[in-house]
Amino acid sequence: MRELQEETGLSGDNWKLLGMHHFEYPDRILHFLLFSCICGEPGTLNAESEHAWVSIDELESYPMPEANLGMLPLISGV
Repeated sequence: MRELQEETGLSGDNWKLLGMHHFEYPDRILHFLLFSCICGEPGTLNAESEHAWVSIDELESYPMPEANLGMLPLISGV
């Protein structure tokens, strides 16, 4: 909840854990907990990085870190 607020300026309700994902780079291991939530006003998104609202099916066509690719199956059922 804190990360969503800090990174986007949004707040969410109805949080659901979608799953966990671990990825190992040569110099570090990343552990992800992936959640879904409902945001009342996504049009007020205030993110520093480039972003786009796309369907789940389109996500693979966007550039992302290798570690994030393993999370796509977790959101396919959302």
